[in-house]
Amino acid sequence: MATLFIIGNGFDLAHDLSTSYFHLKEYISKKDDKVYGQINNQLFIGNQDLWSSFEYNVGTKDDYFIQGFMNIIRETQDMADSMSVGGDPMKGDVLMQEENNDYAITQAIYRSLDYGYKEFNFDNLYNLFLSLLEELLKEVDMVSFSKNRNSAIEALLAASTNPKFITFNYTHTLEHIYHVNRDDILYLHGELGHTDLLFGNQEAKITELESDDFIATDTEFEEYQKKCDEYNNLTPKERKNCDYCPETLHDYSSYPNLKEINMSEYVRKYNECKKDWTKYLEIDEFEEFIEPYDFDNIVILGHSLGEVDIEYFRKLDTRFPNAKWTISVHEVNGKASDTRTNIKKFFAQKEVDFFTL
Repeated sequence: MATLFIIGNGFDLAHDLSTSYFHLKEYISKKDDKVYGQINNQLFIGNQDLWSSFEYNVGTKDDYFIQGFMNIIRETQDMADSMSVGGDPMKGDVLMQEENNDYAITQAIYRSLDYGYKEFNFDNLYNLFLSLLEELLKEVDMVSFSKNRNSAIEALLAASTNPKFITFNYTHTLEHIYHVNRDDILYLHGELGHTDLLFGNQEAKITELESDDFIATDTEFEEYQKKCDEYNNLTPKERKNCDYCPETLHDYSSYPNLKEINMSEYVRKYNECKKDWTKYLEIDEFEEFIEPYDFDNIVILGHSLGEVDIEYFRKLDTRFPNAKWTISVHEVNGKASDTRTNIKKFFAQKEVDFFTL
């Protein structure tokens, strides 16, 4: 028989450590205002309130990039339309002039799209964010050495049999304050200073854009093709009386869809970068850790049992159906905690003992 302790961010907060999303928001805004602005605008569409549930919201909104990609397309179209596509007989070889102009337009379109996408600087945002998160946590980890034990937690630990710990935190609060043996702890989302940190939203929650929605065709070329088709369907007699002969116009045969503005590759790149914000479940590591034990008590300290991590708790419920669950809650001004709400949502029939941490 044994007791399993599940540790969430509320555990660190109960020891007055600055690890909430509010603290993270404040830290990033002071440390790197540019990254803070990127997260606000690119991930949260300017809604600062979404920091309060960062992981649940990250990767779910695309309005900023939809508008941005469309603006790039419009600006590139205007630029391409303003460039010369014909040739002047007075300046020599007209066909060579046309080919040079065509080449210049295709290169200008590419440069415009490439520059526009790079201006977002989205590709590196996840790494920038993670580096700032690690900086904050390193400061917190050092502070934890000086913190006092929480009496409620200390009593639970003293009363437990063969305690084991799965922590969703990155910090070493268990080791620093309660001197828990490292071998009894699974750092499920990574361990500060030792492994990569796992951070993000559920894979199914991360949205993607349709790359084909960001292609603006060359209307001039389409009109040219249409007239060619019309001309080719005329009888020889009708052609003699036709005031339009497509062969005499600008030759698009070498450069089809010359002014097509195609951002599909950049959109696919954006979708790939969004996957950085995915937190994949470490189910194998989780199951390997709990497999040797027959837990009769599961104590959840400071975890809200939110949707991003709920699969782990479902696994526990299935693996140890008779275990007693004791769960901490943090309630302010009479407002029910998210933990109570999520227990009702995901484990409606389960009997749980709640206590205030």
